[in-house]
Amino acid sequence: MDDLIQEISKQQPLSVQEKNELKTLLVDVEAQTEMIPLLLSKERRLAIGVHLLAFVRRVEKGESLPPLEEELWEQISDEMKEVSRQILLPYGKNKGRKIDNTEILLLAVHFATATVEQS
Repeated sequence: MDDLIQEISKQQPLSVQEKNELKTLLVDVEAQTEMIPLLLSKERRLAIGVHLLAFVRRVEKGESLPPLEEELWEQISDEMKEVSRQILLPYGKNKGRKIDNTEILLLAVHFATATVEQS
């Protein structure tokens, strides 16, 4: 986990708080994907880590992504969206922020991609 965070920090400087929050989210990703089970490649873990860093920064700045089209939401399996919810919603709750479907979908796309890569 620390190696992954170090790799991300080579691409983008991280504050201590960002490192801690990112590590917490990545631990949640690992726990959720182990329950499915879903194996994440090193590259997929890196992509998810970079994505989660952007998510953490959006939450901290109070930024939101534009709403998504319903067709996109329907293209991702309910299982992958639920995995994303289990990771993102507790984080949002701790920050006093409601996490929208766009955030859930974007993370779910990583899990759906990992499913395709795994097969």
